[in-house]
Amino acid sequence: MKEARLGVEIIEKEFQKVVFNDKTYLLHESSSIDIKEKERFIFLSAYDEYIIAYKYRGDVLQASHNSKAFTNGVFFPLILQNGRATGNWEMTLTRRNIAINTSYFDNNAPNKFVCG
Repeated sequence: MKEARLGVEIIEKEFQKVVFNDKTYLLHESSSIDIKEKERFIFLSAYDEYIIAYKYRGDVLQASHNSKAFTNGVFFPLILQNGRATGNWEMTLTRRNIAINTSYFDNNAPNKFVCG
């Protein structure tokens, strides 16, 4: 941490401070914060670093949904929608097809997609 703080201090003028959810982030001047993207969904495996690697997950996971994302050290496969965890998924393999079942945190109606 000492070296990291020193490194930030050395190039402090190259950073812009951005406040998001009452937390301050440092973004390098080469970063763009005005990126406009289409809506994006990503299916994360259980124990993916995106969720598991951080103690504070509030920027990507609403605290009221913690028990749907992990419990007692067990992390579940998650659906990311534009960078935020919004649901769970499960894949079932049979001889003839692959089924992906999804459920969203704010909508209890499960969805099922079948490929085969």
